[in-house]
Amino acid sequence: KLRNKMGIVYIGIVLAIMASTMNATGMNLQRYGQRIQIKGTKEEKIWGQRLNGFGVFLSIACGLLDFISYSFAPQSTLAPFGSMTLVVNLIYAPVLHGEKIKALDLISTALVILGVVTCITNGSKVAMELEDTEELLALVSRKICILYGLAITGFIAGSLLYIYSEEQAGNGHLKSVGAFYPLVAGTFASSTALSAKVLGQLIKLKGSIVHIIINILSIVAFAASNMTVNNRGLGNHPPLFIVPIFSTTFLVTNIIGGGVFFNEFSVFTLGQWLGYAVGVSLIISGVLLGVLFKGDELPKKFQQFASGSSRHVRSVSQNTKAK
Repeated sequence: KLRNKMGIVYIGIVLAIMASTMNATGMNLQRYGQRIQIKGTKEEKIWGQRLNGFGVFLSIACGLLDFISYSFAPQSTLAPFGSMTLVVNLIYAPVLHGEKIKALDLISTALVILGVVTCITNGSKVAMELEDTEELLALVSRKICILYGLAITGFIAGSLLYIYSEEQAGNGHLKSVGAFYPLVAGTFASSTALSAKVLGQLIKLKGSIVHIIINILSIVAFAASNMTVNNRGLGNHPPLFIVPIFSTTFLVTNIIGGGVFFNEFSVFTLGQWLGYAVGVSLIISGVLLGVLFKGDELPKKFQQFASGSSRHVRSVSQNTKAK
């Protein structure tokens, strides 16, 4: 059964924008705090630890807003707003990190905003209402959902293995390695959002306590994994590199997840399909534009830190083996 109440959908949109803003703020504070811990005095390092911790808190808190927002609007409608993190990040980059904003950054941000507006215009205006928990369980246990879950699991495991092996080889400063941090973190983030959507439906339909606990544990595990991987990536690479890839990954996997598990695209007309596809393409193009045309290496000040982190990882590993 479908519900068509745009007033309720707009509440979800506002909450999604707030969540994206909190997420961008949190990631930039993590990066800023970690830089202070490396280069600052003893007092500054303590302050850096607090900033890093507060950044992690904001990133976790944004998940709560996401959880609430998915109770008001379809996942396919809210997913594009995850890319607004890129817009907020553009404000923080020169202020907190001294990074120069180039014309390419402004163009990519404009494409993202245009894409979000296009998605809103053509996205679903109705939210699915399930009758009971049996209908919900039947919906998420279909073969396509299981295959999607296996594909996501395989991607995460392979990516983490690649990151570990490259860091051991001292290649942590390469963009080809650094890109996998936000790719994995974005996938974890969308899995958190999907689990939150399922949890909201279970609570609404008064599902069994066992299913509710399983979903809560899933949310905690996905959110913690997202924070861990993202924090590690921001410790090695600048936000202007990490955030765009994270936003793109979150957007794509969030849209696919909502479409696969909740059949949200089943109500789209042909015009909506075309318009929504154009909007998503604009967002992805804008995000990737600012990443792919900045050279193959990270700035030298980040290369030094990344290389040092990789050497530290190898040193710890070798000491562990020696023991």
